[in-house]
Amino acid sequence: MSLQNRVEEFVRDEVYDNAELLGSFMISLAQKYAALLPATGKGSLLKSFVIYADALKAKGDSRRAVEYYKQALNQRKNIRTSSSSLSSGSNTSTKTSERKADSSKALLILEADIKFRIARCYAALNHRQAALKMLESISTRYRTPSMLLWLGRLYRESGMDRPTLNAYQEALSNSPYALKASLTLLRLGVDASDVAELVLKRADNDDHGWLSKFIEAHGKFSLNQHADALSAFVSLDKEVPNNAHVLVNLGTLQVELNDKKAAIILFQKARAADSKSLYGLDTYASLIRHQRDHSRLNSLTRELMDINDTRPEPWIAVALFFDLRGDTMSAIQFVCKALELDPLHVQGYHLKGTLQLAMSQPELSVTAFYKAYSIRRDFAAYKGLVNAYLEIPKVSEALRTAKEALQLMPKDARALLLVGRVLAHSPGEGRKKAGRWYVKALKLDPLCFEAATAFADLYLAQRKSMPDSDLTPAIQMLTQCLQHRSEDYLHVKLGDVYTAAADYGNALTQYHDALSIDPDFEAAKIGIERLEKLLRGVDPDADEDGDYGLENEDDYEQDI
Repeated sequence: MSLQNRVEEFVRDEVYDNAELLGSFMISLAQKYAALLPATGKGSLLKSFVIYADALKAKGDSRRAVEYYKQALNQRKNIRTSSSSLSSGSNTSTKTSERKADSSKALLILEADIKFRIARCYAALNHRQAALKMLESISTRYRTPSMLLWLGRLYRESGMDRPTLNAYQEALSNSPYALKASLTLLRLGVDASDVAELVLKRADNDDHGWLSKFIEAHGKFSLNQHADALSAFVSLDKEVPNNAHVLVNLGTLQVELNDKKAAIILFQKARAADSKSLYGLDTYASLIRHQRDHSRLNSLTRELMDINDTRPEPWIAVALFFDLRGDTMSAIQFVCKALELDPLHVQGYHLKGTLQLAMSQPELSVTAFYKAYSIRRDFAAYKGLVNAYLEIPKVSEALRTAKEALQLMPKDARALLLVGRVLAHSPGEGRKKAGRWYVKALKLDPLCFEAATAFADLYLAQRKSMPDSDLTPAIQMLTQCLQHRSEDYLHVKLGDVYTAAADYGNALTQYHDALSIDPDFEAAKIGIERLEKLLRGVDPDADEDGDYGLENEDDYEQDI
């Protein structure tokens, strides 16, 4: 067995320190006897450089690996130079010419492979522009699907959409199984039928069924058609059962459709299907954060860190845990760590923007949410932008963003809610118009509970400026929502409305109902404290402006 084979064996067995040491002697001996060795292939100095660089990269020493890969490239150039000088001016037969052409092609393929390895080292060193430049230097004739996927991702990270499209389309043309290319093309707005055409014309017939369903499901998800996407993923789940990727997307869609309990069950199924997969588990962590379950979130964070701390999902989970503890500054630091690991991790920008808004940094929040928006135009990005613009305040920008969300998601009640939120901050008749939009949102989706709480807030504000105003519509709307699903925050909001109506008995019942769901729910405890102050004759409310009534919802489109 040659030294080259022995070094490769130690690398395969992950004994990297021994591979590095033995490889150093392999290089020295190859350089000593270079004149006696073949130019390429097994036993060559060029091959020794590549093997040693591979060992260094596997060991995590990417900077040194680059230097040895570059020496391999220099060896390859020397071969081309010597071959050219030998062949110039000589008459060669057809067969000899063909052999030289084959040899030249093999050298170009080898050069492309070495450059690809160098690019990956640059990426590991976080030198993304150097990695991009190296990949671009590879002849288009010799770019493999893997090279094109890397190229597309680097273009995407650089915000270069057109080159991204071209790279991923070429990758998909060369390999219909480049699924990441399919996903990115769909998210960039390429029609699902066009993606399917690229994939299915070259894929094996046996795979057409699940591949077509995969493209359909993600196509609808990318268009924010959540109900249709859910149905498509259910169909895919039947075609490919017990797949973690499918189950995570089903769970994520249930979050979008406001069924968090169903989402949690699906994420748990995904973990049972693949206990070490981290895909989508930051969304699962956010669900646990929503439940305010410190112990469970802490356990999940530790589990994810133990699996792989070089992925963004564990760091997002850590950030959520610190946010739950009230340490927003630390939470932002952990989110930044996640985004260093994956600059395209959209959930990281969502959380970063939310945390910055909580710290009264709306301008920074706009930057984070806009980055999320540039990666994927989903509701979370639009909501974050609207809230940040309102906080600055830039009401006109908020309204423009809300209208764009409504145009993109006309059947999503949350988009109607966004318009209502902006109108509630608008002068003149804005608050009256907002109420109509909240009613419209709830008619479209009775589970859009945010619209109900926003509607109640309008009445509570009105009550402060008009003490005799009727709170019955708010009470009725919240009561109807609670008939659909018992949520602690809905009970608290209804308790607040009953308190404003001086119906203290019903208010106390609602606060206790909230505490029965979550004994640590701070808003319910505050509600009870307010009641106690009122019963002692102390007004717990600060004065707020608000002078409006609610009208019929006819012609609500005219409001914007």
